[in-house]
Amino acid sequence: MDDLLANCGYIASFVGTFLEGELLLLTSVLASKMGYFNFFGGLAAAFAGAYSRDWLTFILAKKKGKQLIKNKPKLEAKLSKANNLLKKYPNAILGTYRMIYGMGMATVLLAGVSGVPAKKFGILSAISCMIWVAVYGGLGYLCAEGVMKNIKWMSKNSIYIIAALAFVGLLYWFFVKRKELADE
Repeated sequence: MDDLLANCGYIASFVGTFLEGELLLLTSVLASKMGYFNFFGGLAAAFAGAYSRDWLTFILAKKKGKQLIKNKPKLEAKLSKANNLLKKYPNAILGTYRMIYGMGMATVLLAGVSGVPAKKFGILSAISCMIWVAVYGGLGYLCAEGVMKNIKWMSKNSIYIIAALAFVGLLYWFFVKRKELADE
């Protein structure tokens, strides 16, 4: 199992952050701290997963977003208020949206629907993803050290802990994030 994680860790980090985000990024950091793969490689894979998800969402929102909103009047009202903020502070919002938990997907959808130019979105999304990976990855790395020092059994059961964290993250995505997308 250790060899599987070492060989597939970057792919798991990419897929995990593509599907969920924070929890899978922290799981990736923990795995890298335990020596299964390179920390910076894991962060790069996490960045690529998050950035890819944002681009896919942005493109889908540009192409199908207005049609989706017309079918959901409650969402249309919420987006109208948020759109005013996006027009007033586009650089600040698009450059930091990943740091506001639960707002990433909504902000990206709004950016796609409201006509934000793709080049502008791409640059600001990259900045937001870099900040997110650096902050969460760095904090995760610091916390992982403390956890590993204080809990001896963790090293014996690390593969199970990593698998459990990944499983919880996927469950969260399946039941919460997927429902949020369906409700929007």
